[in-house]
Amino acid sequence: MHRMRAVWALAIALACAPFAAAHAQDVGGVISREAGRQAGRINTTQTQNEAADRIIRPILRVANELRATALGADPTGRVAAIGLEGGALSIWDVARGREIQRSRLGFRNIAAAAAAQGGRLAIAGDADGRLSLLYLGRESALPPGPPATAIALTNDAALAAIGRADGSILLLTPLQGGQPRTTGVGERIAALGFTPDGAALRVLTASARLIAFPLTAPIPPTRTDLSVHGEIVSAAFAPDGRRALVSLRNGRVESIDLASGRAESTQGRAVGALAAGPQPGVFLAIGADGRVALAELRNGAEAARLISTPRGWAVMDHAGRYDGSNDALADIVWQAGPDAFNVQDFAERYFEPGVLGRYWRGEEGRLAPAAAITEGVGRPPKVELVISNETQRIPGQPFQVVVLATDMGAGVDNIRLYHNGRLVDRSAMVQTQNLQANGRNVRAIAFSTLPSGGMNTFRALASTSERIDGSSERAQVRFPEAAARGVQHVIVAGIDQYTGELPSLNFAVADARAVADYFRVAQMGGYSNRRVSALFNAQAAKQSVLGAIAAAAAASGVDDSILIYLAGHGFAVSRADWRFAPSGAIPDGPMLNATTISGAELEAALVGARARRVVVMIDACQSTAAFGAFVDQRELYRRFFNDLSRTTGLAVFTAARPDADAYELNQLGHGAFTFAMLQGLTGRADAAPPDGRVMVAELASYLESSVPALVLQHEGAQQEAGAFVLGADFDLR
Repeated sequence: MHRMRAVWALAIALACAPFAAAHAQDVGGVISREAGRQAGRINTTQTQNEAADRIIRPILRVANELRATALGADPTGRVAAIGLEGGALSIWDVARGREIQRSRLGFRNIAAAAAAQGGRLAIAGDADGRLSLLYLGRESALPPGPPATAIALTNDAALAAIGRADGSILLLTPLQGGQPRTTGVGERIAALGFTPDGAALRVLTASARLIAFPLTAPIPPTRTDLSVHGEIVSAAFAPDGRRALVSLRNGRVESIDLASGRAESTQGRAVGALAAGPQPGVFLAIGADGRVALAELRNGAEAARLISTPRGWAVMDHAGRYDGSNDALADIVWQAGPDAFNVQDFAERYFEPGVLGRYWRGEEGRLAPAAAITEGVGRPPKVELVISNETQRIPGQPFQVVVLATDMGAGVDNIRLYHNGRLVDRSAMVQTQNLQANGRNVRAIAFSTLPSGGMNTFRALASTSERIDGSSERAQVRFPEAAARGVQHVIVAGIDQYTGELPSLNFAVADARAVADYFRVAQMGGYSNRRVSALFNAQAAKQSVLGAIAAAAAASGVDDSILIYLAGHGFAVSRADWRFAPSGAIPDGPMLNATTISGAELEAALVGARARRVVVMIDACQSTAAFGAFVDQRELYRRFFNDLSRTTGLAVFTAARPDADAYELNQLGHGAFTFAMLQGLTGRADAAPPDGRVMVAELASYLESSVPALVLQHEGAQQEAGAFVLGADFDLR
C-alpha cells in the first residue's frame, strides 16, 4: 500500500472508531499495527523529499490590491483620507491603526482629499475639477473648477480650502453653505494647511514659497522663501503647525522648520502625496507603485504598508507583523515558489493588533519582537483533515475528526482543531500516534466533537517550534435538522448611587432601564429567544456584574450573541487599564482592584464564552481606554480571526475618549451616548443599506457621528464616542 494512502486508511479507521473508554485499547491496537507496517519500509528513492527546503523566504502577495491616487490628513494627524483607484475614498484612523470607512464617490479617480471631525467629514476632488463633500456617509457636490491639487480643513470643519491647478484657492464653509471666496498665488500649490489657532491659511508652493493668508485680521499675506534642495513634488503640513514635509523631484523627503525655513533631508525614493503625523520621525506617503507606506524620516525606509483590497483593509510592517479585517487578510498570502501560505497562519508570532498605530504614535518599542519573515522561517507543517463518510451523523452525539500533520522540516507542535470557529478543547483529543509517510514524520490526532444541527465547519492548525502555523483546508459537514436560531443574552448594569469619593449620577439607572426595556420588547431579528438580566444600584456590585456575565457566557451556544451594557462612573488608570465603577467602588488605594471592574476582567469573562458574537457598550467617562484591554488581548483577537464561517464578531462601543467625560443631558434625561445608541437601535442607524436591520457597523458609524453632535448642541462641549469592531458584521436586534 502507498504510504500516504496507508496513513489515510488509518486515519479513517480512527475517525470511524467510537472512542469510548472501553474501546481505547482497541484503538491503540489499530494504531500500533499500522505503525508496524510502516516501520523499515521507507523508500530510499524518495530521499529527494528530505532535500526540500526547510526554510522559506516568502514574498508578500496581495490579490486585487487597490492602488492609491490621493492622500490627505485631518488637522490633528489622527486620520488619513486615501483616494483609491476606481473613485473610492478610504478613511483611516491612523492613530488606532485601522480603516474606519470607505465610500465610493462619483469620480473616476480622486486627485486630492482631506478629512476633519475624526473622519466624519471629508472633501475630495478629481482630475476633471469636480469636488465632493462626504459628511456622515452622504455625498454632495461642491462648486467645480480647475482640478484640485491640495485640500485643507479646520478641525471643526467650519472652513475648507481647495487649492487648484491654476494657483487659485477656493474658500468654503462646507457645513453652513454661504458664498465661496476665491484667492490665489499664481503658481502650483503643493500643500494647504490652517494654522492650529485657525487665524491663517498657509500655502506651500512648488517653488518652496510659504504664503500665509490671515483670516481674522485685514492685513496682507506674508511670503517666505524656504530652503529646500530641489523641486517640490508634494508636501504636507504637520499638525503642530511648526513643520512641513516636502517630497522632492530628486527622491528626497525633507522636513522643514517653518520658523527658520531650514530643511533636514533624508535619502528616500520618490513619493507622491504625503501626510504628516504628530511624531516628527514618521509620515505616510504614496510610492511610485501607488502603495501607501508609513516611512521613517531618518532614512526613508518603509516601516509599514497600508493595504486596501475591494473586501477590506490590512497593515503589514517590515518584519511581517500584521493587522487587518478578516476578508482582506484572506486576500493576502506569503508566496514561496509554488507554495502560498495564508497570512493568518503566521498569527501566533506575527499578528499584532494596532500595529500601524504603534508606529504612528511613536510606540514601536512596544511591539512584540519578531525576525523578518522575508529573511527566512521554517516551512510550516502540511495539515489535512480526515472525516469518515461512514460514521453516523447525529447532532449532539460524538463525531470523530482526525488531523494529520506532516513535518515539512521545521517540526510539528501544538495541533489544534477548530469546530464552527471555536477551538476544540484538548480534553477532546481521544487518540494520538506518530507515523511515517513518504519519508516524513506524521502526527495523527483524533478528536471527538459534538456537532450541531445544520452545517458544521472544521479546520485544523499545526505550528512549528517558531510558532508558524500550517493549516488544513476548511471541511464542511452537514448534519440533520436545521441549525437552531441563537439566543441573545443581554446583561445590563446601571449605577447612580455611589458612596465615598464618587459623586452620584443622574441618569445612569434611567439609561440602563431604557436599554433593558428596549431589548425586552424589541423585535428578535436573527434570534429565537432573548434573555435580559438587569442590575441597578446596590444590585450592581462587582461580583454580581461579573457573575451575570459569567453565567451568560457559560450558558451561551455557538449561535448565540452576548450584549453587555454598563452605565456609571469609569476612569482610565493607564491606556491599557480602564476601570468601571460598580456599586461599592473605591477608585483608589488598596481596594481599587477588589471593588472596580477592569477592562481585562471583562475580556477574561468573555474569552470562555461559546457565543461567537459579542457586543460591549460602555456609557462612562474615559471609556475608550477600555479598548486597551481588548486590543492587547491577542488570544481574544485570534478567536475571532480564526472563525471559519465568517459569522463571528466582536464590537466594543464606548462613550468618551480616554481623557474625556461622558455627558449627561438634562434636556433629554439620558447620557448622550445611550440616547444616541437607543435612537440608532430603533432605526436611525439603519442606513447602509436601509433594510430594516441595525448592524454592528451601522451603529458604530451612527454613534461616532451623532454623539459629538448631541453634546455640542446641548452642552457646547466636545465628546467623541468610540467603536472598536472586529470580525464579521451582524444584527444587533
